[in-house]
Amino acid sequence: MNEVFRYNALKNRRGIGFYVDKQSDSFAYDPYERVEWVERNLFNTYVDDLYGDVFLSDFLAIKGQLRAEAKILELGCASGAELRKVMHQYDAGHFYGVDYSYQLLKMANRLNVEGCTCEIDLRAKGLDRFNIRGEKSDRVSFLLADACSLPFRDESMDYLSSHFLLDRVSSVESYIIEIGRVLKRGGKALISTPMNFQKSEHWQNYASTDKIVRCFEQYNMSMRLPLREEVFVEKLDAGGNSVQWNAKIFYLEKV
Repeated sequence: MNEVFRYNALKNRRGIGFYVDKQSDSFAYDPYERVEWVERNLFNTYVDDLYGDVFLSDFLAIKGQLRAEAKILELGCASGAELRKVMHQYDAGHFYGVDYSYQLLKMANRLNVEGCTCEIDLRAKGLDRFNIRGEKSDRVSFLLADACSLPFRDESMDYLSSHFLLDRVSSVESYIIEIGRVLKRGGKALISTPMNFQKSEHWQNYASTDKIVRCFEQYNMSMRLPLREEVFVEKLDAGGNSVQWNAKIFYLEKV
């Protein structure tokens, strides 16, 4: 244990610390562990740059307020493309990427820690082969953990981002509680979600942004900028098929 973690990893697998005991049957039924999903994420985030600079611009706006050696966390980091963008703009501190998919984390680690170049073959989608360049670094750690029960100590993070995860977690309230717990006072958070909930009770309790804002406020986070809406178009193949995500973006500060 150290100043960041509350407890040690249960195991380490190819550079990924496991902070939950994800069983083999969970791997078998988790769609985010499938090769096609990993390739889809790699294409959309590294090659097609789905999010552009929308999320990065917030970090650039506040990075001057960060202390030296700040700790920066992304929940639902997938293969690490957005975290890499922030690392390019901030050469101090340490970065942490959390996800529940081992296959996505393994790719994130290969690309951003080991510095390996990875190839994806999307010719079955009418696209092409793509090489994604690796960048070796010792400033980032990727770990498999539950966003609703994080292994980090209270008030250990200076900046936190999380994209397209709030509507996927098992408990929205627990997820928000954990964000408020691990952020330092004055720490900033950027949370985006298309509000495409997977549970009926989440639709009932959080279908309006006002309800989500009130939940954040209940756990000591206030909106530092007005709510923003952004449309992201995820390309599926060379035939022009796509998915449109209508995201809400929450700019928060721990008070």
